[in-house]
Amino acid sequence: MYKTKVIFVTFVAICLSVLIASSFVHKDAQPGVGISPGSSFPDMTKLVKNAPENLLSNLNGEYVLIQFWAAYDAESRMKNVQLCNSLNQKNSNIKFLSVSMDPYKEISFETIRLDKIPNENVWIPNVDQREKLLTEFAPKGKLTNYLVSPEGVIIAKDISAKELAQMKI
Repeated sequence: MYKTKVIFVTFVAICLSVLIASSFVHKDAQPGVGISPGSSFPDMTKLVKNAPENLLSNLNGEYVLIQFWAAYDAESRMKNVQLCNSLNQKNSNIKFLSVSMDPYKEISFETIRLDKIPNENVWIPNVDQREKLLTEFAPKGKLTNYLVSPEGVIIAKDISAKELAQMKI
């Protein structure tokens, strides 16, 4: 009986603590910066030196799908092609940015050519940029994609072409 009361009192105390703590959250608070849905997407121009500002600044105020991929990663490469094709067929309001994480530019160029990805959608970072991007956006080695709102908030992560086609954007 005593043990049951202790468990009940502990449970009530935890619930009250959570309730009180959540009441202090500012309702108009801006999302934090991170790589999860609901977070503000990190500014890549500040993250890496010499990032192509013209490429990234053209995407401000737009829905953007950013796909990190590499020729050596079959899943990310396949998604890169599928997402690019899906957006082209859909005549979507979503801009596409394909970011190659291959260590050699020659491999990236050849893969882009074979996969028929339009050059205006591609960014091939240099070695230093690549390392920073991998650290920030693929900390566990998994290359993925991010759908970012015009306000810069991540709407979805690791989205498939099928899921993208079902979205009303």
